[in-house]
Amino acid sequence: MFRNFEAALAKLESQLGPSNRPVFETRATSGRPAPADSVYDVLLEGILSNRRCEIVYRRRGAKAAKRHVVEPYTFMLVDGLTYLRGRSAPEGQPLTFAAHLISSARLLDERFSRRKMTRTGFGVFDGKPEKVEVRFHPDIAPFIVEKTWHTTQKLSVDTDGWLVFRARLSGMHEFVGWVMSWGDRGQILRPESWATEVVRRARGILQASPVRGGRSR
Repeated sequence: MFRNFEAALAKLESQLGPSNRPVFETRATSGRPAPADSVYDVLLEGILSNRRCEIVYRRRGAKAAKRHVVEPYTFMLVDGLTYLRGRSAPEGQPLTFAAHLISSARLLDERFSRRKMTRTGFGVFDGKPEKVEVRFHPDIAPFIVEKTWHTTQKLSVDTDGWLVFRARLSGMHEFVGWVMSWGDRGQILRPESWATEVVRRARGILQASPVRGGRSR
């Protein structure tokens, strides 16, 4: 289980000795919120036994927590945070919960049959997929091609050497943030609304900056 991953690394490093480099290196995650052990154990049992669970969940910004009956499918570990993926019961809608925001979980007697869940999201959350197209400068193209960022991605190279990334995915907010992390080396061509979101965010950053055009305000 990934909860024991860091303990396994510590044991491995103690056997290798301080003079040897560790086989794995992890970024510090101290202070990262994590699900309570009692919540984790209930949900894990639900995943392994295909049993529905009742959870109490309070999303960020909500005034009160809500109860949900879910069919737990799997855990995801993304950037140090744990997420629960599954379906609502009995509606069967795909759901994603930040596990550390689940205050309690109760295992139910109701069992469920798993159905195929297609991942469309670029990051954690799924939605209606759209065709996206992005151009990346040759300077950073090697960093893009070394990893599969989404299962639907297709890569090609334009005559000017720029790398073209095409995919069908959802998750505009996470995707736009990823493209902007490459600065002016990434250009979203479509959807137009996603390209417009880049401009909106860039303007917001400029307006909030204490320095504009090389001068202090």
